[in-house]
Amino acid sequence: MESKGVKWLGLAGASFGGGISALYAGRNPDRIKRLFLANPVLDYEKCFLKPTTPWAKQHFESVFERIDRNGFIEIGSRKFKVGRQLFEEMQDYQPCEELKNFSNPLLIVHGDKDSKVSYQDVVDCFGTLPNEDKKLEIIKGSEHGFHEEPYETQVVGMIIDFFKTAQL
Repeated sequence: MESKGVKWLGLAGASFGGGISALYAGRNPDRIKRLFLANPVLDYEKCFLKPTTPWAKQHFESVFERIDRNGFIEIGSRKFKVGRQLFEEMQDYQPCEELKNFSNPLLIVHGDKDSKVSYQDVVDCFGTLPNEDKKLEIIKGSEHGFHEEPYETQVVGMIIDFFKTAQL
């Protein structure tokens, strides 16, 4: 991107992609100028390995035993097959800890009715971040993904405003 004349990069990630974005930004804080996270998975242990939300418990409770029995687990309506290696690797990564290295503008948006990714886990992580240019926006009444109105329009507007107001 630098060779193409791009002066700065912003990164947006949602759900599992939010955790990956947090890992990348925390490990490359000089490359990412602004980071937007929507309903991010910032604690793999509480979301996948020892799940706490109703959805996560349904899909990931006793995940290693289920994988040993079937060779994989299926996730979602498309029955995406996931094996042992992904969950073993999750034990080695802590998105919230990596995010502590990121000091550029950070906006996290999370629905307070999220049944998939714990709202409280995100609030707890946010409270530990030393970043002085951070903001947490809670979308009252929203489930995971902001798929319903007025939440979708509200969050899309936040994303646009967050990146549009960036100083070059």
